[in-house]
Amino acid sequence: GDSWSLISVPLAKKEPWTAPILFFIMMTVSLGVMNLILAVIVEKAAEARENDQERKQKHVDEQRQKDMVELAVLCDRMDNDGSGALSLQELLDGFDNDLGFQDVMKRMDIERSDMETVFHALDEDASGELDYVEFCHQLGSCKRRDQLMLTALTRYNVMEV
Repeated sequence: GDSWSLISVPLAKKEPWTAPILFFIMMTVSLGVMNLILAVIVEKAAEARENDQERKQKHVDEQRQKDMVELAVLCDRMDNDGSGALSLQELLDGFDNDLGFQDVMKRMDIERSDMETVFHALDEDASGELDYVEFCHQLGSCKRRDQLMLTALTRYNVMEV
């Protein structure tokens, strides 16, 4: 244990005016130690939270990579004319008829109503077709570049008006 009582009790009995000072010192030291312990606990919790967020982000990135591989296979399957590129109609038909394509798009927060806007935003040369490898690459990187994708979609919507 501690030896505070061996010193403080006889001192307080002999000189009673020292009791409040000794009490104040004991409380300050106790609160200081508790504060130090709490700071360590909070720091460890913050570190664990940061590691958990990194792990979650890594999992999201891994899932996105898997989705892009799956999306490339789905786009190849949707490419009815075998051109290596998808027209807007092929994308819309794929969204309507292919549950796998719908699932991948929904995981990327792209609804059917967004498909035309996304298509025109990614069709930079206005050829009416998107190379599906490039389509997959652009969609795969859009979550990491939300601002760039938002700018492209805004630019397309402004040009459309």
